[in-house]
Amino acid sequence: KDLEKIEESIEKIFLELNAPSSNVENEKKNEVSKDNKNNEGNKEAKDGNNQDKNKNEKEGQTDKNNQNDNKEQEENKADKSNQQNDWTKADSIINNLHYQWNNFTSFAMEINAPGDLIDNFSVSLNNLTNMILKRDTVNSLMAANNLYSYIPDLYMLFDTPYSPEIKRLRHYTRSTMLNALTENWADSEKDLQNLKSSWSFYKASVQKDRPERTIKLDYSIRELETVINEKNKSLSLIKGRVTLNNIDVLEK
Repeated sequence: KDLEKIEESIEKIFLELNAPSSNVENEKKNEVSKDNKNNEGNKEAKDGNNQDKNKNEKEGQTDKNNQNDNKEQEENKADKSNQQNDWTKADSIINNLHYQWNNFTSFAMEINAPGDLIDNFSVSLNNLTNMILKRDTVNSLMAANNLYSYIPDLYMLFDTPYSPEIKRLRHYTRSTMLNALTENWADSEKDLQNLKSSWSFYKASVQKDRPERTIKLDYSIRELETVINEKNKSLSLIKGRVTLNNIDVLEK
């Protein structure tokens, strides 16, 4: 249970920073919440504009331009406020994650977890914390994904109902997307090859029981490969999200 909470916290960081998260339902909920906030802001701006319309007709084009400038300033303030809220939530999550990790390590040591695995996770957790405190979005996402890379190995310490290898698929998919986002195509292609190798290994164990889900994930990975080879950043993010969704469904 402690390990599951740690994994959930890492996913929440992706969620708060508007990055690819495995928790699709929460991601959609987050998007709806932000859309509602934007709609409320747009409605207020629209109401204000309607009230000022008659005034503009009387006072001329100069006042209209001033109102447009004010509207833009208000929208910029709202965007900055939302960004600050996201970082504040990320601060809370990462702080809680340190406590969750501390609770887990004592048990991990009791079951003789490899020391290198524990140390590497701790170092990665500290690195992620530093990136969040610096408000460095891209490096925070990279650090969060690097931290998640140890999750499959930590699950390997337990007798799980299914192979934790599926979590490695999630890590490689997200890594492929993040490197595409920064147009680091060489590393993105390497991550994609790792994704394909991991999937080839895992697919053999689920293909018989879940043929339809297997085919869907298989095809989405091939589509992701196509757009990565084309160095198409926008499509790489879209196809990557589709792949993540298929991984989620297969895992559930």
